Amino acid sequence: MRYVKGTLRLLMGAAMAIAAACGSSSNGNNAQPASDDAGAPGDDAMVAAPDGDDGAQGAEPPDDGPWPADHYPMPQFMNLGGKVLASPKIITVTFVGNASRDALRAFDDQLVQGSDWWKAVTQGYGVGAGTGGVYAELPDTVSSMTLDDTTQLQPMIQGWVASGALPAPDANTLYVIFFPASTNITLQGQMSCSAFGAYHNSTSITLEGGVWDAAYAIIPDCGGGMAETTVDASHEVVEAITDPHPETNPAWYGYDDPWFRMGGTTLGQGEVADVCQRAHTISDAMGNVLSKSWVNAAAAASHDPCQPGPAGEIYYNTAVPTVTVDSGSVADYYKSDGYVIVKRGTTATLDAVIFSDAKLPNDLTLTAGTRSRGALGPIGTGINVTLSPKSGHNGTHVTVTIAVDASATAKDYAAAVRSTLTAGADGGAGTYNDWPIILRVQ
Repeated sequence: MRYVKGTLRLLMGAAMAIAAACGSSSNGNNAQPASDDAGAPGDDAMVAAPDGDDGAQGAEPPDDGPWPADHYPMPQFMNLGGKVLASPKIITVTFVGNASRDALRAFDDQLVQGSDWWKAVTQGYGVGAGTGGVYAELPDTVSSMTLDDTTQLQPMIQGWVASGALPAPDANTLYVIFFPASTNITLQGQMSCSAFGAYHNSTSITLEGGVWDAAYAIIPDCGGGMAETTVDASHEVVEAITDPHPETNPAWYGYDDPWFRMGGTTLGQGEVADVCQRAHTISDAMGNVLSKSWVNAAAAASHDPCQPGPAGEIYYNTAVPTVTVDSGSVADYYKSDGYVIVKRGTTATLDAVIFSDAKLPNDLTLTAGTRSRGALGPIGTGINVTLSPKSGHNGTHVTVTIAVDASATAKDYAAAVRSTLTAGADGGAGTYNDWPIILRVQ
């Protein structure tokens, strides 16, 4: 049984974060998560940065394509064998007295019935068009209560279906339940609006025709207004349709690749929206603020894997070749790509390649270090990473040299090569994308 933690719509900065961040798009900064491997004062690790030395590779040709250049690929989500909601039927559930009832119903309907967002985030996952237009309004017996998901909410959902207050589910049903602001919800000992913003799960419901494992999404009201609610709801909807039964029959999931971690080197996991939670949200044509979600097809085509992207976005990055190891995760057959293995007292060199999916307005500036909020930090004592050249564009080959002193501590380090398109003001990180790796020092 998998830890349901991976189904959460996490609050920014929550200690429960478990999925990897996607790189920023070209329309703004990307605040990367802090790593518990950031060097302490006195570390002699160096962060590769432009210093006027463009290396020994000579002048690069102009950025004339073809785009993108051949490069080491971004990872793909795995289908673990579970079923998806192939033709989702969204049932919008509110409680009497919710002043936003009609707006929430309209939002759910707009989301699933052929929206551009829906078409973008469902691509390649076996999910087709959704339907809405089915609503349930329940008596408000939940205000000022603290409800546990397993011991109270699931029995409530089963009871609402048994009484006819909720329509009976089928294989494609998703209940999206919007709770009042005064209702607190606990999940595995964690409190809503403190550790997490929303989540999804499933529960067994006995009907005359058999037992259904019915999918549901729980959307607390955390006081952030409609924008926060629509981000949370879109996040959970896309996860619930691509992984509707996370504990009993998992479907699309990302395991233990550095792209699928929120930061640090703790083995992590995530669903399609979890791993893009740190990417920017996006507004649709109707003004709804929506979550982005990982799309395998976009990653395979060298586009921003966190979709949908804004019109005219150019995605770029510096692809670092890595190796696949047994991560020691849930089972031995879960292999993790994204590792670079270097023995203490040795130096490794890697041939990285800059790529973009269209011509960039200027060359990228390259740095390397531990992923952190804002600027990259030192990787660790005795670890020195240099890049040559330190700038370039689509097709530029970059030698990544990793020198590990014999005194370095043998462990896994979170690291990344960062490609910056526009420098930030007042020392900010600017506009960039990261290629994350796990540096395994042996």
